[in-house]
Order: sequence, then structure tokens, then C-alpha cells
Amino acid sequence: MRTCTNPEPKNNGSDCVGDANEYKRCDREPCPVHGGWSTWLSWGSCSVSCGIGIDSRDRTCTNPKPERFGDHCFALPAHVQV
Repeated sequence: MRTCTNPEPKNNGSDCVGDANEYKRCDREPCPVHGGWSTWLSWGSCSVSCGIGIDSRDRTCTNPKPERFGDHCFALPAHVQV
């Protein structure tokens, strides 16, 4: 970045010629992608045919999948209903 002040135009003098700013691309390491939970899958089948059993459903850490040292999803991936 530069300014038109060396010298500044005076007494109807012309403005400086050229751009006041220059830009260049700078490449850094890619940003980490932190994992996110997918939607829950359907409930499975109950573990018993009578009495009290357990039913569960799953989800995956693929929305998005963690990449480049991003955090994995936290908490349990399965939901259990008793």
C-alpha cells in the first residue's frame, strides 16, 4: 500500500499514476476440517421379543469427515432406547 504524498499534488498538480495497492497470493497450510455428526439412521430391532430390551440407532462422523488434524466428533455415536 502506498499513498500519493511524496510529494503530495498541489497547485492543480496531477495525482500520482499507478495503483495505490498491490496484492499477491500467499499460501498457508490448509485449515483443519472439524468433524460433524451425520443424521441419525433408523432405529434397529429390539434385542428381545418380550420384556425389556435395547434398541439402538447410529450416526457417523462424516458431516463433514474430519481432515487435516481436525477434531473428531465428540459424544457417543449411538443412541440407545430402553
